[in-house]
Amino acid sequence: MAMESSNDSKQPAGPEVKPPDDSGPGFLAARAVMEEFPCGCVAVDSAGLVVHANPPFVKLVGSTVARLKGRPLASLLTAAHRENFPDKLRSLFKKRGRARLTVEIARPGREALAVELACQPTLGRGFGRTLILAVAESRDAGLDTRLALEKQVAERTRALDAQIKERLRVEEALRESQERLTLALWGSNCVWWDLDLKEDRMQFSPRIREVFGSTVTDMRKFSENMAGFLHPEDYPKTTRAFLDHLEGRAPNFAALHRVRGHGGMWQWVAVHGRIVGRNARGRPLRLVGISQNVTDSIQAEQERDLIFQNTYDMIALMTMSGMFLTVNPAWERVLGWTPEEMACIPSIELTHPGDRERGTALLRNVYEGRAIEGFEQRVLCKNGDYRWLSCSVQPLTDRELFVVIARDITEAMAHQEELLRLNRDLEGRVAERTRELQEQVALLQDRERRLRHAENQLNDAMDLARIAYWDYDLETGEFLLNDRMYCLLRTTALQQGGYRLTPERVGELFVPKGVSVAPRRLVEQALDHANETGAVILDQELIFGDGTKGVMRIRVQAERDAEGRVTRLYGVHQDVTEARRIGEELARREALYRAIFETSHDGILVVDITSNRFAEMNTRALELLGRTEADLSSIGLLDIFHPDDLPRAAESLQRLLSENTRVPERFRVLRGDGVYVWVEGTATSATLNGHRMAFGTFRVVDGPFPE
Repeated sequence: MAMESSNDSKQPAGPEVKPPDDSGPGFLAARAVMEEFPCGCVAVDSAGLVVHANPPFVKLVGSTVARLKGRPLASLLTAAHRENFPDKLRSLFKKRGRARLTVEIARPGREALAVELACQPTLGRGFGRTLILAVAESRDAGLDTRLALEKQVAERTRALDAQIKERLRVEEALRESQERLTLALWGSNCVWWDLDLKEDRMQFSPRIREVFGSTVTDMRKFSENMAGFLHPEDYPKTTRAFLDHLEGRAPNFAALHRVRGHGGMWQWVAVHGRIVGRNARGRPLRLVGISQNVTDSIQAEQERDLIFQNTYDMIALMTMSGMFLTVNPAWERVLGWTPEEMACIPSIELTHPGDRERGTALLRNVYEGRAIEGFEQRVLCKNGDYRWLSCSVQPLTDRELFVVIARDITEAMAHQEELLRLNRDLEGRVAERTRELQEQVALLQDRERRLRHAENQLNDAMDLARIAYWDYDLETGEFLLNDRMYCLLRTTALQQGGYRLTPERVGELFVPKGVSVAPRRLVEQALDHANETGAVILDQELIFGDGTKGVMRIRVQAERDAEGRVTRLYGVHQDVTEARRIGEELARREALYRAIFETSHDGILVVDITSNRFAEMNTRALELLGRTEADLSSIGLLDIFHPDDLPRAAESLQRLLSENTRVPERFRVLRGDGVYVWVEGTATSATLNGHRMAFGTFRVVDGPFPE
């Protein structure tokens, strides 16, 4: 072989090559294969640049790995093999493992070295690219060496793939675990923290802004800043719990304290932590834990305690054996027993003997897990009296306890008994009065029937006599008027040109409010409103022939054929101008009365004295009594008086029946919310439509008349 110049001589600069990632596991595995191979070998990329060379190859060519890496392999070849080397290299890449190429590398002062090139994609994955593996051996020895090298590469690659898969599995499991931890912290409103005791530094998770409104995620000089953000009342106990864990007296660090949050507001925080790192002497170096914002739950618990201590309802927690565990102050206020005394007395001993059997039967439902609502029983007081309680029981089956909520209804029961007595008395009087009213109604109905018969006879007589009469023929479209009709219209048949008139001519006689109205429209209106008997009554405003204004009441009777169609209309007129005026005056006075009635500052009530029922009431009366109109209409006047004032109120009503008094009096009346208030009222009476009615005004006062 011809001798060539030194391989370390200056060579033309090749293209810039991106160096492989020397830190990757694939690179390390591929390099380890080449390092362990006993023969000299070099890895070349598709551009012909050296990627790596093992120590035997470096020794054969008399160079170093640093000098060889990145150099074109062609610069190491002899002149004869350097020619067309790039083309041969590209052909080798295309054929992959199906071809080989033998070249000679020049060595200074020594014989040229024969090298066989082959494409090695398996090894190339480790270096991050497809490579040519050059084995520096003889042709026969190089083939065996290459096969052995390929086998080692395949084995190492399989091992590498297994390691990568295991690492990916571990990373996926770690990612899922981190996601679960993040979700758990988010769902529980927590943040994690990490305290470095040596550096005196605490770090928080980024969610501290969301949970506590704080922007501090890295707190240095923790021991100095700790007192600044803890509530002064909580600082001693939190510090004591922290030191107990550091000094081994407690397995964990757990504390409940307040910290200053965003805007200076105090927030309740539950802290749990543990030592996770110690030095060689066993002294703690690091603590990790979580902080949970429990402000809402603490405030809710405080509100529950406030309600428990101050509610008027009696609340108790009891065992299934009937013993009191916890009672609120309302029990002592109502029954006189202290909580300590009640804890020693079985509930059955406090129950009235007459209610024990019924109460025991109801409690069986509680033992079976069913709630009880509103059962009433008498309970023994400390002074020996019994008071009525309305109780509701809710079982707590998971703890074998039940909650009792009771309310003192002793006064209500007394009122109920009195109301029952009054109701019985009232029902007797109502029944008697009902019989009287039924007799009166029968007389009125008989009188009404006779009046209706007389009215029908009168209407028939007026129709037969054709008094104020007109007749309209639907076929000819003409009106036929009589003299009485012309008289009502303040004109005569002579002035109007006869008794038969066209609708247009009649229209000149009907001029309501100065605007002509076609009689045909009046006829159509009468047809639209005719009932099954063919009769309808209409009121029409007119300007009569003499220029005066008035109102005419028109009664229309329809005549029908065999098929029920209207063929003729008969009309009877009545001048109701004066009646209309009187009605308008009455309506005006009624509106004035209503305005005074509804705008009065005092409550106004109208009561039927005989039936003791409210007939009318204004809005102010409803406001003062705290009731609705339907509420008052459903009860009687005597139902709202205090039992002690009821005899005096009944006497006043009886006096109104015999005389018209206006003396003011004061009574206690029951509002809709169950509260009695003092009112001062004045009443008078009058007879309306055969009924004796009481008209009274009242206002709320502080109490009875001074003595």
